[in-house]
Amino acid sequence: MVAADLHVLVRQTMHTYDLLFYLNADERRENDCYWRNAYTIVTLPLIRNMIDCLYNITAILQNPRLNGPWFRKSAYRKMLEAFDEDQARYGGRPEWDRWIKQARDGLDLGMRADGLSAAEARATPL
Repeated sequence: MVAADLHVLVRQTMHTYDLLFYLNADERRENDCYWRNAYTIVTLPLIRNMIDCLYNITAILQNPRLNGPWFRKSAYRKMLEAFDEDQARYGGRPEWDRWIKQARDGLDLGMRADGLSAAEARATPL
């Protein structure tokens, strides 16, 4: 799972960089009548996202044997907790109950594919 997570993080960073480069290219800024200065400002969260990805890559690579599985388990834990919050807030509404069940089933499938249980994920420190 470490290789897959690193692959996704690197690709996400690369594609984000490509988008920023595309939006801020001189040709686009000078010749595109639809380009706006605000595009540079609204992409600032994407820069933060790139920094987060690069930090996570660095953290995983410091000790891939320990940090790689922890990264995946902590993500599962956060998703389980988010579904718990959704259940507490929106439970009892049929459309939400269906959505939460489908999302939990998909997450459970992913955890089983990784050889993890919900109990293991919930026990992972953040």
